[in-house]
Amino acid sequence: MSIFLKYIILIIPLIWICCQFGSEMFWFLVNPKVFLTNILPKEIFIGIAGLVTLALAIWKSWINHQQMKSAEKTVENQTKTILNEEFTKKNQQFLDAIALFKEENLEIKKGGLFHLENLALSSPEHRQRVLDFLNSLNQWMRDHQEELKDEDFYKWKTQKKLLLPEEIVPKNTQLLSAEIPKIFENIIKYHNKQWESFSEAEKEKYKLDFSYFIFPRIDFTNEIFPQEETKFVGVLVLECIIFNKVIFEGVIDFSDSTFEGNVGFSEVEFKKGSYFNNIIFEGETDFQNSTFLEITIFSRSKFNGITHFNNNIFFNYVSFSGSIFKALNDQRLNGFKGFVSFNHSKFLKEVNFERTLFENEADFSNIIFAESSKFMGSTFSEIIADNTNFTKLGISKYPVLFNLLHKEQDFISLENFEKFSAAGAFFSDEQKKFFTEKKILKELNN
Repeated sequence: MSIFLKYIILIIPLIWICCQFGSEMFWFLVNPKVFLTNILPKEIFIGIAGLVTLALAIWKSWINHQQMKSAEKTVENQTKTILNEEFTKKNQQFLDAIALFKEENLEIKKGGLFHLENLALSSPEHRQRVLDFLNSLNQWMRDHQEELKDEDFYKWKTQKKLLLPEEIVPKNTQLLSAEIPKIFENIIKYHNKQWESFSEAEKEKYKLDFSYFIFPRIDFTNEIFPQEETKFVGVLVLECIIFNKVIFEGVIDFSDSTFEGNVGFSEVEFKKGSYFNNIIFEGETDFQNSTFLEITIFSRSKFNGITHFNNNIFFNYVSFSGSIFKALNDQRLNGFKGFVSFNHSKFLKEVNFERTLFENEADFSNIIFAESSKFMGSTFSEIIADNTNFTKLGISKYPVLFNLLHKEQDFISLENFEKFSAAGAFFSDEQKKFFTEKKILKELNN
């Protein structure tokens, strides 16, 4: 019996007795003899009858309560039984689908792919397991990563052309992997759409992790990734990766990955932290017209192809520290609202920062500009002074072009420019006058 019912049983009789015997207590005090001979027996009978009625009502209420609890428990147990049976059934479907991959016939194996995709779409509990198994079918690509760099993936998918000789990787293994990218995309897109229907507990239970996956190709244009954190850590993408016009609601982490083909992140909204540190970008890399609302890390990455980082807005801390840009790097028209660091980076080809806005501290310490570098029309609010920014640009073989917009108080730290003026620095007439008056530079090149 619940505590609530116990209190009712104790309190209600007391209230009833007080109501019933209030007037009788008055008669007892005024005329005890009349009360004892005429009133008391009648009231005792009424009181006993009332108490019996009340007890019966309370007992009936308690019985109903117990029956309700029992019914709820029965329903709960039945639901658990159904769910367990359903889970067991789904488990068997998973095992049956995997068994099809032991067959030699390619069409039977493709049937296994079909069953696994349906299982992942219908069962959030099995979604990660299905993705992990499909990823294991692509393991041969990581094993032969170097050999696949120059292969024609388009013909592999459309014309069923083998990427490697059959004696190196079985034909059916290669052709089966050609079917997997689309299945990956279908499952992940469905998961993203279903996300908001999950409870908080389900979101924690069903979140997906793509770390160390192997994607021949991946295209999520116009997709929304709603998870609090989405991990693509250590992935290998052999053809191209496209996330154009995507919204990342949570943290996105691509750290330690390798992108052998082109990379597209145009018009993307990064609402939380974005981590692209220690990545190898082999192809052309495109991060244009995107918004980075929180911390953004591109540290220690290698950009071996042409990079486009223009027309972006970075609202928080940004780091390209220790990164290497081996080809043309376009950083025009960016807006850095927080601290930005390029320290210890290497620009081995031309880099263009024209009309870029640095609203906070900018750290360009210990940088190598191997070819021409352009900052014309850019605005710096503050450049860190302590033996940092632009202090080692004297090793540049080509001119560093500056035509900075400035305020007088912003450029106290530009005394560091004196250390590389001999390498070739070009300034506007306005700046020449400013630097001369401040005696920051002893000599200015024409």
